[in-house]
Amino acid sequence: MEPISYVGTRWFKCDFHLHTPASKCFEQENVTAEEWVNAAVDKDLDCVAVTDHNSGDWIDKIKEASEGKPLTIFPGVELTCSDAKVHLLILFDTDKTKQDVEDFLISLGLNRSVFGTDDAHSNLNIEAIADKVKEKNALIIASHIDDYSSLSNVAHKTRSDFLNKESVAGVQIVHPEFLKSESDYKASEVKSILDKRYGQSIDAGMIKNWRTTVQLVVNNNIPLLTFSDNPINEGNAKHGLWGIGERYTWIKMDEKPSLESLRQALLLHNFRICNDIIIKKNQKPFKVPELWIKSLEVSNSSITDNSNPLLIKFSPQMTSIIGGRGSGKSSILRFIRGLFENKVAELNDLEDIHKDFTKFFQVQDRKGTGVLLPATKIDIEFIRKGTLHRIEFLQENKLTSKLIIKRYNADTKAFDVIDNNSYLDFFEFDIFSQKQIYDISTKTNSLRNRIDDIVDEISTIKTDLQKIEKSYFTKSTQIREIEVQISGKGKLQTEIDDINNRIKTFNESGINDIINSRQKFEKDNTVLKSYKDSIIEFRDSLKEALDEIDLPEIDLSEIQDEFREVIEPLINQSNKDLNSIYQSINNYLDKIDGIHNSFDDNLKKSKWFESDNKSKTELEEKKTELAKLGISDLEIIEGEIKDVEQKKGELKRIEITEGNLKKEIAEKEKIKTQYITKRKELSDARQKFLSEILKDRNVKAEVRKFRDFKNYEEQLRSIIGSDDGFEMPIKDLITTIEKGESINNNQKIFDEIIKLIETGSSGIITDGHFQRKLKSLSGEQYDKIDLLFPEDEITVKYKVKGSDSYKSISNASAGQKTAAILTLLLSHGEIPLILDQPEDDLDNHLIYELVVDQLRHSKEYRQIIVVTHNANIPVNGDSEYIIGMNSESPHIEILIEGTIEDNHIKDEICDVMEGGTEAFEMRSKRYNL
Repeated sequence: MEPISYVGTRWFKCDFHLHTPASKCFEQENVTAEEWVNAAVDKDLDCVAVTDHNSGDWIDKIKEASEGKPLTIFPGVELTCSDAKVHLLILFDTDKTKQDVEDFLISLGLNRSVFGTDDAHSNLNIEAIADKVKEKNALIIASHIDDYSSLSNVAHKTRSDFLNKESVAGVQIVHPEFLKSESDYKASEVKSILDKRYGQSIDAGMIKNWRTTVQLVVNNNIPLLTFSDNPINEGNAKHGLWGIGERYTWIKMDEKPSLESLRQALLLHNFRICNDIIIKKNQKPFKVPELWIKSLEVSNSSITDNSNPLLIKFSPQMTSIIGGRGSGKSSILRFIRGLFENKVAELNDLEDIHKDFTKFFQVQDRKGTGVLLPATKIDIEFIRKGTLHRIEFLQENKLTSKLIIKRYNADTKAFDVIDNNSYLDFFEFDIFSQKQIYDISTKTNSLRNRIDDIVDEISTIKTDLQKIEKSYFTKSTQIREIEVQISGKGKLQTEIDDINNRIKTFNESGINDIINSRQKFEKDNTVLKSYKDSIIEFRDSLKEALDEIDLPEIDLSEIQDEFREVIEPLINQSNKDLNSIYQSINNYLDKIDGIHNSFDDNLKKSKWFESDNKSKTELEEKKTELAKLGISDLEIIEGEIKDVEQKKGELKRIEITEGNLKKEIAEKEKIKTQYITKRKELSDARQKFLSEILKDRNVKAEVRKFRDFKNYEEQLRSIIGSDDGFEMPIKDLITTIEKGESINNNQKIFDEIIKLIETGSSGIITDGHFQRKLKSLSGEQYDKIDLLFPEDEITVKYKVKGSDSYKSISNASAGQKTAAILTLLLSHGEIPLILDQPEDDLDNHLIYELVVDQLRHSKEYRQIIVVTHNANIPVNGDSEYIIGMNSESPHIEILIEGTIEDNHIKDEICDVMEGGTEAFEMRSKRYNL
């Protein structure tokens, strides 16, 4: 895969303490400059410094040997200072030569004749040397401060004064043990480790002095660097090729490293320096994100120079776009948004912003509104999973445009068109203006929904909630159906009781035995009729199945001609046999009718039939007898005698169903418990996410479970279908829920609604109109109310520098709200984040203390593109790439671009954001800084 190039600062693997044969203690005297350079390249070093003892003799040789190699050479020297024999690494810019270094050594009092010898040293003290280094615009890195011949050799005050010198950019540390906290540091253990490391006993007082120096450096927040000092082999004080790059420091510098790049990195060492104590071997401090925007190119628009298309390149980390008013810096972001319909849709709730954007991203009309012209072309290049993609927008004419997605093919060295419109969804990014951020800060649900959308665990929980909710509604529907089925139980029981009472009366009249006998035969008749009917059903089912059967067919024309005469008789015989089977089965249908008739005939000849007829005769005789006695409604009783068994069967089935209802209700309550448990999990997951991303930040967020009552009212009104009205009764409901735990009170509200439905009264719901509204709801609506809980309320708090307490943003200014929410938005996510002047309405101290701090953190794992007019963001945020737009041009065009290491970029930042150098210096003087 071809490496993807990009602009801006990046990480370099550096070893800035290296010796060559110019140092007398370099044992491999026959090593060539080419071999030395190759050894550095083989160790994957990007930058090295040639720092021989009091000599610059090999600098030009190494620089010449490195030409055409991916290796930057910093000329330097390891200087021995005064009688204390303190070693200092002095580094010069990459364009300096052997002559520059040697001239510097002579200025320190060294004679050319002693260059590189054991006795060579400067008689100047280290503070005087620091001043000389500043004059030469070079840098000092104090050599191995926790080892021999180091800063530890001088008095504590001298060390402290020296470390505060402007030219002292950092120190080299050797032993990681000295960085342990006071509670973890064990002097005896460290001495044992160092004795083994040096192969001899090290004086305990010296070890204590080394640790004191390291602690002084740490307390003064001075950069700690690790370099190899290239030993010839492990544990050897002599120098050679083996040790090159064995220890190193990752340093973030400009694409073309320079001394100013190094100076800037050391100024922001907490973000630009990564020594080998804090990073594992072969690990890199920064991984380019899987998705980032590489460039934007716009041509043939009304606001760009058609002879020179606008090309904006972006760093995969942070790019700051600056410029005066009217320079068109925000238009760059509008061009990006315009290619993505979903990003345009995000503005729908912000009427003014959406209107402004629509006026911008449209074909220019007669009034000059709109920047698009026929043939306007916009290209955005994305890197996705290491592969270059291009999204091409073309305004074909005033009415039509097209969007094409292409992917770079490394084999053909060309772009392939992707014919898949949904592929565009892979190019996710977040884009916010200050007004969008403020909108999130004022709407709990906006912030909550954003959190839910970006956390996989929360998404899973919400999916589970939807499944449980669906299961609950299904169970409720089943229960209502059962309740309908058993609703006639009372009436049925009364009918049975009435019949039994009438039968009892007739039994007492002397026909009890006859009636009982008749009931038994009627029951027998019911069973026998069911059996006979089942025989007929069996016949009909068999006939229906037979009617659907088709005999197999074959097209003999498909058979080879020469074999057709052989095959055809075989087919005919098979069909004949199959037809015979079919007819045999068909004949059985008549036999089934015969079985049915035979059973009926035999039944009529049986003793049972004879007894049945006898029972009927006895009953008829008794009816005649009773009729003579004036009992004329016996025929009704006779019908009821036949019907009562059926009614008893129905009652039994209802009683069984009634038992099932209890089980179903219990299951429904179990599902509701699962729902509540899962809702609590959702709240906990939200809090866990917020706590993790805002750990050790000046902003924190608290999830107040089930406390978003505004959301509750919106959901309740949606369920009952009333967007307005009922203000007081709904307020009364919410007041009830607010008191105590919302989950328990939610159940209380639902119970009151059910009570109202069943009894017509309620202790809480007293408004007559609202009562009628609730009574008119459907079962499905009641189910939704039963599972209606207030959503979580997310409260955001922030604190400013010097304060131990957090303040809620609920009563904060617009700027404070924006700063807090922006910090939260920056705290999570890996997709590109684009910000349009997020600092509007923000105080400078909020920008620095909240926003800048988080920007520096976030850009380590996601791309950030920010349009800004606040110097804190590109400077203190340490933007990897800065683009200055030209506010004097009639078109949108770049005035200057590069990194802050570039003096022209510094000047532009100062002019645009600080009001110019003179104004900046005057403010500094008036502040007395």
